[in-house]
Amino acid sequence: MNYIEREVTGLHPDVALVASSAMRKEIYDYTGRLLRALNLPPLVVATHWDFSQLPFDASFAKQRQEAEEFAAEVRHVSPQSRVIIPPHFEWITFSPEQQH
Repeated sequence: MNYIEREVTGLHPDVALVASSAMRKEIYDYTGRLLRALNLPPLVVATHWDFSQLPFDASFAKQRQEAEEFAAEVRHVSPQSRVIIPPHFEWITFSPEQQH
């Protein structure tokens, strides 16, 4: 649950899939540093927000709240970025016009 900042600095992805579990809070300015290094991507997808050790039918309310906090961090750092928190067991499709 980390990245090597110098390895991602200067990249310009249209879509960034970002690990957003609560563990990110253990890393100084994880979300802000990553998004700035990636030049504030237009679309950010929260990944790893769920706790994979829970049964499929368990409540993920606490984990969903953490993902919403991550989305707020993204919006604070990069207000123009769109954030998607994918629901469990549902497909998400990307098209060029959705990214901006």
